[in-house]
Amino acid sequence: MLPEKIIAYFLPLKLQNKLHPKYDEVCVILSGMLVAAVLLIVLPLPLLYFSVLPAYFIIIGISAFITCYAIKVNIDYRIPTYITFTICFAVYIHICDSSGNILSPYMSAFYGILLTGSWAGKQFGYFTLAGCITSFAILAFLQYQSSAEDHIYSIFFFHCCLTIFMLIFFNMLKAQNEYARQQVRKEQHLRINELNTAIRERNQQINNMRQMLASDFHDETGNILSAITRQAIQLKNKVDDQHETMPIIENIIINSEHLYESSRDFLWGINHQNDEPEVLFGYLTSFGQFFYNQFDTAFSVQQKQNLVENIGLLAPFASRHIILIFKEAMNNVIKHANANEVILAMEKKDNEVTFTLIDDGKWKKPSVNEPHNGLANMKKRSSDNGFELEVAGNANGTKIILTCPLIYPI
Repeated sequence: MLPEKIIAYFLPLKLQNKLHPKYDEVCVILSGMLVAAVLLIVLPLPLLYFSVLPAYFIIIGISAFITCYAIKVNIDYRIPTYITFTICFAVYIHICDSSGNILSPYMSAFYGILLTGSWAGKQFGYFTLAGCITSFAILAFLQYQSSAEDHIYSIFFFHCCLTIFMLIFFNMLKAQNEYARQQVRKEQHLRINELNTAIRERNQQINNMRQMLASDFHDETGNILSAITRQAIQLKNKVDDQHETMPIIENIIINSEHLYESSRDFLWGINHQNDEPEVLFGYLTSFGQFFYNQFDTAFSVQQKQNLVENIGLLAPFASRHIILIFKEAMNNVIKHANANEVILAMEKKDNEVTFTLIDDGKWKKPSVNEPHNGLANMKKRSSDNGFELEVAGNANGTKIILTCPLIYPI
């Protein structure tokens, strides 16, 4: 059996999928052609010392290689295969005609063609059977013209019967092999279905747990933080502005509000319903509009999606990291870029989604001597979650591109 990499090299793109109905048949043809090409080019070389006839086998080997490359460039595999078999018959007839016609020792080569054709497929088996019988008839006729011996017909009849017997035998072996393969595939499909069911049930359990955690945590944490904030505000109203505890009270209010805001992002991220890129894009849009309105910065969004229905989702908890990455990026626009316009864009493809933040501000090249915790955190979050982060800047502004893989629910 040839390594899969060698066969895969000659497979056209449309047959790279192992579930394609013609995958097995083309793989058998390619493996047979490649093995035959190597053997028919290498093995005849020592025989050339005794006769020039084995040189004709090299022609068949080259033809087999050409067939493999024809299949690779997406030519219908049946056309070059039929042509190669026809060349084989023409070469074998010439070799046998030069070495005794139907009495030639090279007659056994026809059975090699029959074996290859029957194993490649039923239609090729019948084609090679017809080719063998036709070749036998031609060689018997040529032999009879030269010697006019009556036993020539008995030899012709013997080869025809043996060819038919071998074709039936080869087809029975192939049928048994195909039945065994189908049974294995059936068993594999059953196991795959069982695993898919188990994965689906486990995902549902995890989603329910995420939903329950988000709801419970929101109710408990939200109420407690809200109570702390209200109590701190009441305490602030009762204390004189010059009192020494006033800075502590104000810090309690600020920290409570900050913790509440952070917990909202956390709770939003763990909710499994927010794994859809469109939902996440809506969340970032809402945040961007509120955030940039405070600084009189123009903010707009662009959304692209291919026409094919796409149900791909972000990995669990990925949305939380994307939110934090873009909040940092949006904040950097105000801190460093002094931009007048900011654009948030999303493009969804088959296996990935790309979020882009563009501003028309001043690009500040990061200094190697100063720490950049924000950018470092963005890169680390991207690396840890399998995202691709690209930060590009020039005199016209900055562009941040985040590409995230999508998964498909079972």
